[in-house]
Amino acid sequence: MTIKEFFEQAKSDGHEWADAAIVNMTECPKQFTWTNKVESISGAIFNGFSWRKSKEGFEYWDRIWDENGGRVR
Repeated sequence: MTIKEFFEQAKSDGHEWADAAIVNMTECPKQFTWTNKVESISGAIFNGFSWRKSKEGFEYWDRIWDENGGRVR
């Protein structure tokens, strides 16, 4: 799926962070774009936008990424 599709699915699934992720794709772009394909929601979160430039900040997105399979504890 594309990054955009993952974020839209997360929004449909009721994830509170999904709207912010969609906004950040536009306001804090990374080298990836809406149409880049990724393997997972954690991949979309990691590659979708700059965490440091986002309003929510690095720590917030690091926690969201972690909660969505970004890290193995």
